[in-house]
Amino acid sequence: MTASLVALALILVAVAAGVAATAIALAVGRAARRGTQVVPGHDSPAPPGWARGHTPEARLHRRLRDAVAALRTLPDAGGPSAAVWADLDRYALTLDQVLVSVSALPDGVREPALARCTADVEAIEAAAGRLAEQAAAGSLRGVDIATALGEQVDHLTSARAEVDAIESGDPPLPPAAGA
Repeated sequence: MTASLVALALILVAVAAGVAATAIALAVGRAARRGTQVVPGHDSPAPPGWARGHTPEARLHRRLRDAVAALRTLPDAGGPSAAVWADLDRYALTLDQVLVSVSALPDGVREPALARCTADVEAIEAAAGRLAEQAAAGSLRGVDIATALGEQVDHLTSARAEVDAIESGDPPLPPAAGA
């Protein structure tokens, strides 16, 4: 009877160790996914290695994540301006997906696409910097930050459309009347 109790205790210890190892692995996996999320609560298609990787795409991914995080620290993030923040989130998530796609391209094709992604990330960083400066100076408050951010997202979108038109050989559209 003593041997069976020892065997039962060993089985229980082994099962407990297996459960603990599984729980730790799941927690590490969740932390890795959170580390690659550009927008909190939205899983990124970026490989977990990008959280600390040294490839140009991994660095751009982290810069994009950090710029979005910086914008989220501004006042009124998610308040009455939730639609503007949702637009920024969609833009950042799309750019993150593009970065993952660019990383799979062959070397000869990757460089121009990577340059475009770099310009987009730099534009988001610049917008975050301008808005943070304005908020620190007290010239933006609440909905004003949402308005300014909305304008920055609109500028990014229109600039991207102009670059796409130029690269495709189509002439850029003239500005709308009153614009």
